[in-house]
Amino acid sequence: MNLLSKSGLSLERLRTFLAFAEAGSIVRASANDPVRASLISRQLRELEEFFEVELVKRHGKGLVLTDEGMRLAALVREQFLSLEEFRKTATGKSIRLTLGAGNTMLEWVVVPRIKPGLIASVEFDLHHEQSNESIEGLRNGSRDLAIIQKKPLSRQFASASLGSVSFALFIPKRLGRQTNLRKALRELPLALPIGGSLREAILQYAGEINAANLGTTGFHNAVALVRAGHYAAVLPSIATVNIGPDISMSPIPPSVVQTRQIVLAWSKRAATTRPAIALAIEKLREVLVF
Repeated sequence: MNLLSKSGLSLERLRTFLAFAEAGSIVRASANDPVRASLISRQLRELEEFFEVELVKRHGKGLVLTDEGMRLAALVREQFLSLEEFRKTATGKSIRLTLGAGNTMLEWVVVPRIKPGLIASVEFDLHHEQSNESIEGLRNGSRDLAIIQKKPLSRQFASASLGSVSFALFIPKRLGRQTNLRKALRELPLALPIGGSLREAILQYAGEINAANLGTTGFHNAVALVRAGHYAAVLPSIATVNIGPDISMSPIPPSVVQTRQIVLAWSKRAATTRPAIALAIEKLREVLVF
């Protein structure tokens, strides 16, 4: 059956469906307008009748997308973005692409290398988020590209290696020169993550640490503490780009803290249907390698 031989499908209905999917509820999608809310409800039913599948289901007092609804939302978002990209390209306007990554990658790898005009007629919106959020963004079309720690990805994604992140102990020179890593970890005042695998690895290796250690919720706080000269900290080696002078660095073996492989990831289909993404992949693979 030809897709358009059956009534019920229109750009307006798809736009309404995507607005509901992104808002998460009819109330928010309608901006509390009862007339608009009634229209959204009707158009959702019409799309379900057209596709002959349940797109939304009851959850408490509201509606949520079914698995099929989430698939359709990702497809509609992708097609709308492709059409918008075509319109802007045809009229000579710039295209904006979204890049998701953790703060470490954004500040120490991406920001120093992203420059105006890096890719003709392409600009970027950078989003600080966890790897799982970036992967979900690639899946649902809200992210065009992502920098993540290498992990098994579903067949809908592709990736390219950017580099590996090892770790080191950064020591302000005012705390003295240290030649023994385990001794330094035990005796120096340390800024360490409050929890997580990095802290566990350091504690396991050192056995015990200085009672004057300070817990932090991110590398950025630890960097500031090292710069102030009062604490040493275990940081990714790439932190050297922002760490400043008068600080020594003692590499931590991968047997103590595992080296992390970092990749640029993208949706295969989006790279095929949207030329700007394909161009960005080619350029970013070149300039972001570390």
